[in-house]
Amino acid sequence: YKLDPNDRHKIVIDYEAAENVKKIYSLYAQGYEISAVAKIMTDKKCLTPTAYKHSKGINYYNPSSDRYSEKYGIWSVNTIRRILRDKTYTSVHVQEREIKPSYKSKKVIKTPESSWIVVENEETFNSVQKRIATQGSNFKNG
Repeated sequence: YKLDPNDRHKIVIDYEAAENVKKIYSLYAQGYEISAVAKIMTDKKCLTPTAYKHSKGINYYNPSSDRYSEKYGIWSVNTIRRILRDKTYTSVHVQEREIKPSYKSKKVIKTPESSWIVVENEETFNSVQKRIATQGSNFKNG
């Protein structure tokens, strides 16, 4: 997703970046393990999220990013796992993950998942979460 150029309070689908997300979900759904998905994305020279942002001229810094991965465009297992676990990437709209006590405050408070407002079909997300939880040995190694 990216910020809507007409309204900075809204996000819109970034169709170019969405192709990588679709590849990740597709490979995982085909039975590849997370590390194999990361290797395939790296081998296909798909831009990592940080590299993609830099290619669009966005001044972005990820303090938890592995410098080697960032420099050479290597997809990490953690990045793939984060994408697979985040409902937002499946076109499920999630609101009120965080709240501000006051419009004057810069403090942000994370809310429990039970209080989130979720809109849209969660079928894809739930099937991926079930598979991540079981982590069986029936994986393709790429």
